[in-house]
Amino acid sequence: MNTNTRSVEKLKNIVINLLDAVVSDLANGIKPEDAGWRKVSELNLDPETLMALSRMKLLEYDKNRGVRIRFYDEKAKSYNRNVREILKRELGLYFQEVSERFMQIEYFVDSWKVLSEERRKIHEIPEVIEWLIKRIKTDEKVLTSAVVIGIWRMLDEVELPAIVDEVLMAGFSPRDWGIIITRVKPYLAVTLARKVGDVTDINEAVEILLRKGVLISKPSMPSFSLLETKHIKEVLSIIRWKYVYELTPPELIKFIGLTWFLIHVLEERNLLPQTEEYARQIQRFIKKFVEEITGKKFDKMLNLMNWVLKKIDERVRQDLARKYSNERIVFESELIWTSNIFVLPQVI
Repeated sequence: MNTNTRSVEKLKNIVINLLDAVVSDLANGIKPEDAGWRKVSELNLDPETLMALSRMKLLEYDKNRGVRIRFYDEKAKSYNRNVREILKRELGLYFQEVSERFMQIEYFVDSWKVLSEERRKIHEIPEVIEWLIKRIKTDEKVLTSAVVIGIWRMLDEVELPAIVDEVLMAGFSPRDWGIIITRVKPYLAVTLARKVGDVTDINEAVEILLRKGVLISKPSMPSFSLLETKHIKEVLSIIRWKYVYELTPPELIKFIGLTWFLIHVLEERNLLPQTEEYARQIQRFIKKFVEEITGKKFDKMLNLMNWVLKKIDERVRQDLARKYSNERIVFESELIWTSNIFVLPQVI
């Protein structure tokens, strides 16, 4: 190894240490203005090396904070690309070994405002959850109300399954069906929540949660009172709701309802992370929330949910087999029926 190669490799190792300091600080939430500063003694740099790095305009100094690589343009409040270009020239082929760190730094700097907001959310969520757990565990009405709102939120996310021929035979146009099925979802949520506790009207549940401060504002939802009783019965028949109602146990209804209710509360308080990196952390908060209130292990409830969905599918297929001889319809129902009823939030 010649002298020039050794000096380039030495520069590469020094730069890696300086960049790692920046990446570590940014990843831990330190502002770009304050990230990467280290005392010279920590970096084990001799005066000659410091002078060489300074001549290349790679370092910046602060008498109190020490030195750092010049990765940030404080005037422009943005990532400094000049240092990258200097190192490309100085390191040559060795630059490949440090380029990934530059990409990480650029990501953190360019996304700083978004990531800071995401960190704020993650920091505040535990306090909100602890408060919710206390309110829900000590008041059965709040619990049941939370469940009914959660079930409605889930149903509001899906297009409930139906055989098109049955919709048309019942006298609904596709447009009418879309309107009616949306209006009936609060009613469907109430029917399931009744297996958990005493609830007769979703608007009453909303008022309870508003009075207790659990909800901040009234959710925008249609009123099923606009429907005639005849329409409700027809809708229940078309979507095979009796199998959903009969086969879904109260503990599963509570599990699903609370899971979706927490999502609703976090959204309402602008606490639901939007980036994939931080959204994944929501899973542990949901597990804690649901397990502490229900006393049931989250994974066991997921297994129960899968078992119940299979049972509902079986009953629906049997019903369709009795009613139709068309195998294609039976096959399609096997694929889509319960997946369009019970779903969990995407963050799980």
